[in-house]
Amino acid sequence: MGLSLRKAINDKCKDCIYDPLDNGAGTWRQQVEACKCKNCPIWKVRPLSSTKINSKVVNDANTGHLTDKSTLTPPNTLENILRG
Repeated sequence: MGLSLRKAINDKCKDCIYDPLDNGAGTWRQQVEACKCKNCPIWKVRPLSSTKINSKVVNDANTGHLTDKSTLTPPNTLENILRG
């Protein structure tokens, strides 16, 4: 069986940004997670830890699609209305 798309993306990100000699920068996954190169064509699909994924994405129960939390409109609660 060939290389999976996930493995290919992981390998590319690791090859691009991981510095094994920089002990303070963390593991390859931590370094890839910290990548700031948003103009990279695979930045949005780079490997993230499950806690990062859970904090950024919600599963829409109605459609089954994943939604970026940053694009959601906060509910009209009194606190949000007062915040302006």
